[in-house]
Amino acid sequence: MKLDFFDFKTIREDYDIEFKSGEGKDGNGSLPKCIWETYSAMANTEGGMIFLGVKELKNGSLDFVGVKDFNKVIRNLWNGLNNPEK
Repeated sequence: MKLDFFDFKTIREDYDIEFKSGEGKDGNGSLPKCIWETYSAMANTEGGMIFLGVKELKNGSLDFVGVKDFNKVIRNLWNGLNNPEK
């Protein structure tokens, strides 16, 4: 599935699409703790996509907040993926 096929004006969270801000408490970026539950659920079904740096607002629209410390979040993601306890 290519990202250019998504219409970000109409796309919404679903069983195979999840949005996570990844901002962290300090606003500099953090891998959300709940990502492993989402990742596991998607891995045990037909898969899916998790978008970091995007918040779904109450009205259903998307807020692209970005991730300030992108390298930290990616490093934590890979460390978690390589951790058998996760």
